[in-house]
Amino acid sequence: KLVVGVGMMVCGALLTLGALSLYYPLVGLAAVNAVFGHAHNMPAVLPHLPWWLMLLAPTVGGLAVGRLLRDRPETHGHGLPEVVRAVKSGANVVPADRGLLKLIASAITIGSGGSAGREGPIVYGGAAFASSVGRVLGFSRRELSILLACGAGAGISASFNAPIAGAVFAMEIILREFELRVFSPIILASVAGTLVSRGVLDEAPMLNRVNYELVSGAEVFAYAALGIGCGLLAFAFVKLLHGVEHFFHGGMGGKLSPWLGKKPLPVRAALGGLCTGVL
Repeated sequence: KLVVGVGMMVCGALLTLGALSLYYPLVGLAAVNAVFGHAHNMPAVLPHLPWWLMLLAPTVGGLAVGRLLRDRPETHGHGLPEVVRAVKSGANVVPADRGLLKLIASAITIGSGGSAGREGPIVYGGAAFASSVGRVLGFSRRELSILLACGAGAGISASFNAPIAGAVFAMEIILREFELRVFSPIILASVAGTLVSRGVLDEAPMLNRVNYELVSGAEVFAYAALGIGCGLLAFAFVKLLHGVEHFFHGGMGGKLSPWLGKKPLPVRAALGGLCTGVL
């Protein structure tokens, strides 16, 4: 009993220190956000920017990210597949340094106007933080897998201000199970992530809602067609995305793709950013 009591005291002390170490960075983020505000009006600002800035910003961002990740090929993935693979293999290990590096690289990419989403990096970063905490506290493999799902769900919840969606995502995609023993911790983590996000970013919706109404029952067929069309478009987008990646890695025929594959990562990333700026 004495050993268990001491262990619980040590765990509580570690959790308290972790909370305090996160508190002040979150306060700093809230202050920065209060000064600079949100970027929801960015589409209205873009037409007024000089053309050379729209070309230069994503190019420089790609160059910086390429230089940052040049010697870390293990961080080049999309984020989500790596977390799913770690849980499925039973290793449940997502290094914290990779998670932090991926978050920084994604922030630079998105902040400079690059074409990237925050879902994969935030899932990877949340899972990496949870994995590190679980390994320090000596959790079992099963507990670590649940903790990884908690980190991923909290990241999605904080990113989109949607705790239920984050929890369902973690259970359906990461763990692929809906048992009660995993439901409670994931829900708590998702709600906690949403609360932290609202404390830093206020309660502004991450996605703008569109008002609609169903006038006739026949519109259901139009919605069905829309769903099928969006599914086909999503499939085409994923194929195109992987095709472009394959092209920049030099895996296609012709002269341009092999030439690009021989270039250093910063050069390829900068050229990708330039293509984004041209678009």
